[in-house]
Amino acid sequence: MTPALKEVIRQIAGGNPTLLQNAGYVLYSRLRVGKVPTAEEFFADFLDRTQQYFRKTWAVIDEVERTLLMLIALSGLKGRLRNRHYDLGDVDRIFSQKERELIDLSRWGVVVRKMHQSKVTYSFASSVMEWWVIKEIEELAGDTQKTLEDRQKVFLNLMSKKQATQVTNAILYLWDHREEIPAIAEWLGKLAGAFSKGFVA
Repeated sequence: MTPALKEVIRQIAGGNPTLLQNAGYVLYSRLRVGKVPTAEEFFADFLDRTQQYFRKTWAVIDEVERTLLMLIALSGLKGRLRNRHYDLGDVDRIFSQKERELIDLSRWGVVVRKMHQSKVTYSFASSVMEWWVIKEIEELAGDTQKTLEDRQKVFLNLMSKKQATQVTNAILYLWDHREEIPAIAEWLGKLAGAFSKGFVA
């Protein structure tokens, strides 16, 4: 594999042994029968094998941790949409207040905690899990009004009423503009192109 393709695997697995093993299996199962996968084929197979892992992770963590993952995902999504018309308020303040929970998530390999210019930042260890959480948010937004109201009650345990409204509006905005969310193969940007030339003969 070329360095570019290795970077794709690193980005989707995030160092998580389960995801790394699944990525390797998907590649090996196609290559051993002489088929070089396209990015779309690889990501489809990878998602099929890892959906259960993402669902179990989502089910095991508590409501506060789910909300923190949603905030990290929504923060990152703003840079990927053509129109950025939602404001999450001061999410950094929430992150600083819930540092213990975020450290736990980083220990489990779900998020990566980095120090950047004296500021702690959080991102998903796996870019595919980030995409999966965005899809969960999208599903939440398209669910019943009661479900969203129940979620807003959780928000109020973490943030001010104003910020809870901002986050709820961001979720509704995401639902209204869901066609702008990149497909999984596009989510990884130019690295997805590594599949067309990423195998050494």
